[in-house]
Amino acid sequence: MLSRLAGCSPLASKPTPKPPPPPPAAPEEPAAEGGRTRHRGRKIVTYGMLGLGTLAGMATGLTHAAAHLPVCQEQQQIVGWERGQACVSLHTATQGATAWRYLEAPFQLSGALDSWNNQQNLVIGAPSQSAPMGDAKDLKVVSWNLHHGLSQDSTGARPQLDTMIDQLQTENADVILLQEVAPSDAGELAESLHMQGYYAQTTAVQGNLILLRPDIQVQDQSVTFITGQQPGEGFNTLKEWVSGHGGQDEPRNLQVLNVELPGGQPATIWNTHNLTGEYTAQQRSDAARILVDQLHQSIRPGDLVVGGGDLNAQDPSAPILSDLQELDGVRGHQHHIDWIYSSENAQALFSSQRVEHDGVMVSDHPLVRATLNR
Repeated sequence: MLSRLAGCSPLASKPTPKPPPPPPAAPEEPAAEGGRTRHRGRKIVTYGMLGLGTLAGMATGLTHAAAHLPVCQEQQQIVGWERGQACVSLHTATQGATAWRYLEAPFQLSGALDSWNNQQNLVIGAPSQSAPMGDAKDLKVVSWNLHHGLSQDSTGARPQLDTMIDQLQTENADVILLQEVAPSDAGELAESLHMQGYYAQTTAVQGNLILLRPDIQVQDQSVTFITGQQPGEGFNTLKEWVSGHGGQDEPRNLQVLNVELPGGQPATIWNTHNLTGEYTAQQRSDAARILVDQLHQSIRPGDLVVGGGDLNAQDPSAPILSDLQELDGVRGHQHHIDWIYSSENAQALFSSQRVEHDGVMVSDHPLVRATLNR
C-alpha cells in the first residue's frame, strides 16, 4: 500500500490547457482587390473633376475670346488671322458676345431677385455734400439704350463701355436715363461720371439706370414692374423668365424719382425700357396703363416732369404713346423709338446723335438729348 502511494505525487499537476486555435486568416485577394477598387474610384473622381474643371475653363476661355477678339474683315472662317492678330468671324463674334453676357448672369441673379422682390432702386454712389454744383438755369437730359455695353449685333457686338463713358462725359448732363445696362456696368458708370446712380434690374443680365448730378436731392423713389410682377414674387418671376427664354416673360420696369433741383424746384424724373413687339397686344396695352397710372400718382403739383427712355414705339397710336398723352402739360421728343418727355412750360432744345467708334455704331441706339430752359 505504501509502496503504491510512494509512486504517486502528493499533488497531481493540472493538465496544461491547449492554446486556442488561431482565427482563420482573412482571404487576402478580396481585401486587396477592394482596396484597389476604392483607390481607383478616388482617382476616377479626382481626374473626372479635374477634367470637367479643365473643360469648363477652356469653354470659358473660348467664350471670352469669341466675345472680345476683333472681327475678321476679310475672312469668314470661325477663327482667322489678320493684321498680325487673331480674329473671329462676324457670326462667332455675335454669338460669343451673347454667350459671355449670359455666362455672367448667375453672378448677378441675387440682384435681380432683390429687384423683383423689393421693387426699389439700388442706390450707387452717394452724392457728395461738400461740393454742390450750384443752381443752373438750364437742365440737360440725356437718354441712351446702351445695348449691354456693346456695339450693334450686325457688327459683332464688341465691348464699347469705355467709349460710352467717354461720350457721356462729354455730354456734361445733369440727368442721364440709361436702358439695357448690364448689372456689372452700373457702378462703373456712376463712378466714372461722378454722379449718383439709381439702378433697377429687370433680369439677371440688364436693368435701367438713372444718373443725377450730385446736388440733385432725391426725396422719394419707386420701381414699378409694368409687366405686372408684384413685390415678393421673385422666384416665380425667375421661373417664368427662364422657362419662357425671355420673350413675353421678360420683366420690364418703370423708375420714378421725386427730387428737388438746385434752387429748390421740385421735379419728377422717370425712366423706362418699354415692351417690344414680342409681347402680345394685351400685354403692351396693360403695361402702358400701369406706367401712366404710376406717373399720375407720382407727379406732384408744380413738378417739372422729365423722363423717357427706349419706348419701343413711334406710331402715335401705340398704347404707350397714346396713354402718355393723358399727362397734362407734358410733351415728348423722339428719334425713332427713343424719347425724352418734359413739361411743356420748359422750352426744350432736342437733338440726337449716332455715336460711332472706328466706323462702328456704339450701341444699336442713337443717343438723344434735350436742354430744358426751366
